[in-house]
Amino acid sequence: MSLNFCPECGVKWVKNAKFCTNCGYQHSADKERHNSKENEPKKQDNVKTPMNLHQKMVVGLLGVVAVCLLFVFTQKTIVKKEEERAVKTIPSERLDELAQQFQPISLNGKEALFNAKNWEDSLQALQNLIQDAEAQNRLEWAGYYRELIANKEKTEIRYLDAASRYFEATKTLPDTSMKRKVALRAISIYEKVLKINPNNINASVDMAVCYTLTGNPMQGIFMLKDIADKNPTHILAQHNLGILSMQTGQFEKAVKRFEKVLSLKPENSMIKDQALLYAGIGYLQIKKYNEAKQKFNELLKTTQNPNYQAEAKQYLSQFEK
Repeated sequence: MSLNFCPECGVKWVKNAKFCTNCGYQHSADKERHNSKENEPKKQDNVKTPMNLHQKMVVGLLGVVAVCLLFVFTQKTIVKKEEERAVKTIPSERLDELAQQFQPISLNGKEALFNAKNWEDSLQALQNLIQDAEAQNRLEWAGYYRELIANKEKTEIRYLDAASRYFEATKTLPDTSMKRKVALRAISIYEKVLKINPNNINASVDMAVCYTLTGNPMQGIFMLKDIADKNPTHILAQHNLGILSMQTGQFEKAVKRFEKVLSLKPENSMIKDQALLYAGIGYLQIKKYNEAKQKFNELLKTTQNPNYQAEAKQYLSQFEK
């Protein structure tokens, strides 16, 4: 509806104006439109608005993180259960590449190893196998089963036990190729010993001797010399250097090493017997017969080993001719 005059003050109404130019009276049609807007129902607060791209990316990223966390937790649980199961038992004997090359051996107690329900049962079965292998003088197999124990318990004494058995096996194995392989295996385990205890000099000496059996003897000799220089009173280092000198025909050097060993008064009877025997042989080689005879006589008087007694008598018989 259009107005010609203001109903409030009577002043002429300006065409299309919303308010009176004199008194400010509002046009009735504008009042109705204003009131209708106020009466419109308000939008409900719980109406969902569509997510923008950024919001969608955030929600997706959170979902991926949740899945990853669930996967990691599940995997840790599985690994933990597997480790616990592995510690409890060795389900069966799985020969590695080296052990497969050993000469076959018949041992009592393998069935007990297969049927072990926990680590205690497995350990007992392994110890029985070791005892049987050693009774047959098959030290390579004794070393193998000792290594299985060491790989489970991961202690210095267990690793040393396995390595030393392999080391002893190198002295009895007739096959040169197999002797080298077993020596290398011993070296790898001695390295684990020294990683746990770098101050284990006996392990270092034995490892150096093993190197002399692997086709690289000079590496072992240099190692032994270094140990002997740093530890001049270490009996095993001096003794093994004497043996290596004998093997390479350096008899004067050998005699000096064995005299050094004897001056240190070794408590190990085998070391003492060997030092006396090899010193006597060394003196024979350099034609010092009186010194040689004195060493053989001392060996004959002090040794309790019938093999060394026989050796001493045989060498002494040469002086009676």
